[in-house]
Amino acid sequence: MTREQLYALVLTTPMVHAAAKYGLSGNGLAKICRKLDVPYPPRGWWAKKAAGTPVRQASLPKLKTGIPAAIVVRVREHEPQAPQADLSSVRDQLNDIAVPERLAKAHPVIAGWRAERERQRREAARERDPWVRQIRSVPEFTDIEKKMHRVFHALLRALEKGGAVVADGDKQGHVLITVAGEQIDLEIREKLKQVKRPLNEDEQRWEADRSRLVTELVGTGRLHVVIHTWSRGGLKREWLESDAHPIDSLLPEIAATVLAMGPHLAEVRRQREEEVRVAEERRRQAEEERRRRKRDANRWLRFVEFARAAQEVRAARLLLTELRAQAPADAMVGDRPLAEWLDWVEERATALDPLQRGPTSLFSEIADVAEWSYHD
Repeated sequence: MTREQLYALVLTTPMVHAAAKYGLSGNGLAKICRKLDVPYPPRGWWAKKAAGTPVRQASLPKLKTGIPAAIVVRVREHEPQAPQADLSSVRDQLNDIAVPERLAKAHPVIAGWRAERERQRREAARERDPWVRQIRSVPEFTDIEKKMHRVFHALLRALEKGGAVVADGDKQGHVLITVAGEQIDLEIREKLKQVKRPLNEDEQRWEADRSRLVTELVGTGRLHVVIHTWSRGGLKREWLESDAHPIDSLLPEIAATVLAMGPHLAEVRRQREEEVRVAEERRRQAEEERRRRKRDANRWLRFVEFARAAQEVRAARLLLTELRAQAPADAMVGDRPLAEWLDWVEERATALDPLQRGPTSLFSEIADVAEWSYHD
């Protein structure tokens, strides 16, 4: 776009609308105008013009040294939208997920959690030092933890029926769900809240201000399910039970979201890989174009060298003709006759004359020139 074209654009279309055509912001287009020394309407100019108020239109100044006469503006392609996961089709495949009152045969992941807790309890019980045994003591599962186990058991069984593969996670309360080849990190935990309480007797011994309140986290008795795997497309990733929505009623939506997230993540990954492939192809094409331009520039340099050589040879032969006409017979210059010097000039001119080589030979040498033949 030339300065004249840009000047006409910003005086006929508001900056924001003109910039949007090229994927720019109004401020981005203003920066381009300043770079090309193109005046553009100030703030409020269009409002005054719409109201019929006379407005001043700055003229385009003459091109100054160092200011580009044009600029390349490429229309930015819209970024692909993230695919939307379809929960309805997955949710229809799920019946009500029933949470058992007790776990007779827990899911292997839950059974593993329980077995690990029992192992820790037995190991602590074998400690002979009473003080160390008290420090390392492992409590029984609380009622909320038992509820978590029953809820997660029902959820994991439903996910497996939907085709998911379930494995224990690296952190406590985390489970890794594999759907459509994509791994999803799912966690269940008790929702905590901050409360303030007075200092207990032990804490008062070490505090000068015994009336100070201590802030600590306490359990709410409500379960919180979180998907830690990030995905585009606006999928819900957290569920918190409440009086209006007990955890049992949330399980079908949670299971449907996890099962739909697998294909969704696979499509996002495929789309991202395609974006990377397209970007790499564009970079490759841009590099090839840069190399082509450099190669053509170098070949032109070689042709100009031939042209300069032909011009020099032409001038040398003109001088040689004049010198032959003026040369005295049998004259000596240095250690050889003047005639030999004139013949030497003729031989050099013939050897350096590009026209003696013919167009085929000359352009064959130009064709051998590469982008690295000349250094910048």
